[in-house]
Amino acid sequence: MSIVIGLISLLFYEQHFTFFEQVRSERHDGATWEYVGHQKPDADAESIVFQCIDVDSEEPCGEPYILWKLKK
Repeated sequence: MSIVIGLISLLFYEQHFTFFEQVRSERHDGATWEYVGHQKPDADAESIVFQCIDVDSEEPCGEPYILWKLKK
């Protein structure tokens, strides 16, 4: 089981590598995570967005959104 979780984590990290590198760089410069509530993602910022999925049709519903933002 731990191998499967490790593999999934590795694939997630690889897929979002630029996001994690940007976070590392900005945190090094003093940025911190702040809760911003349900809002549209910034088009110019790297982000991992949330979006609801309809249970019956398995299709996305609603607009993509973020809850946290890295701010200086």
